Amino acid sequence: MPGRRTAGRGRRRRRRPGAYGLDGEGVAPAIGIAASMGAGLLEANRADGTVKRVHCGWAAHAGVTAAALAREGLTGPPTVLEGRFGFFAAYLDGRGDADALLAGLGKRWEVTRAVYKPYPANHFTHPAIDCAFALRAGDLDPGDIEEIELGVPARLALAGRVRCVADDRASGLFPLSFGAVLRIRTRGGTTLTHRVDSSRGGPGNPLSSEELALKFRLNASRALPEEAVTALDRRIAGPAEAQDARHIALISPVT
Repeated sequence: MPGRRTAGRGRRRRRRPGAYGLDGEGVAPAIGIAASMGAGLLEANRADGTVKRVHCGWAAHAGVTAAALAREGLTGPPTVLEGRFGFFAAYLDGRGDADALLAGLGKRWEVTRAVYKPYPANHFTHPAIDCAFALRAGDLDPGDIEEIELGVPARLALAGRVRCVADDRASGLFPLSFGAVLRIRTRGGTTLTHRVDSSRGGPGNPLSSEELALKFRLNASRALPEEAVTALDRRIAGPAEAQDARHIALISPVT
């Protein structure tokens, strides 16, 4: 392109100082990303940065990579959990719960408790959204709202006319499920109430197959063309015994 400097083939690229050719402005975010990849630090939720978006994907990537390396013969310490310098000592001050890990081993799968977010917002707000949708479906006029009270299991700051209070029932369910109770008082003096003990998308209130497929297609279409999204959707929705992660990984954008 005119006015754009490009490096010709065979020309040595000028290396900037610092690790991996990064300067100070590059090293700082690299440290933040590395720390997040190491343990999914929640600092990514509180400060600036976009690495939070890849936490779940990186965890899955690490699991698949570990399985592939183990299959090829790479070994790990057999006492990685309970050992002197293992996971329990490093992250739990030595107070690991073996029963929580081993109870139902091979029969109970935590993946079945996966929660799918139907709304692009922090999951703590989802039960409140569910409550609001339910009350809105009853012909509630937003312009007629005088006050809103939201009962939640923690300190959740909402703006405007919403008053957040601690709710005993939601607190008792947390963190196994996210619940809330929404009370709306209208200018006419009517009080409307709706309670959600498990927000939509969780094990207690799962999304339908159609909703999950729609969520997948909407997200995948941001990175893949329609043809690739359709092919990937069909591949994933196929029989479980025919699944092969290599086939899914090989699906690339159609040009």
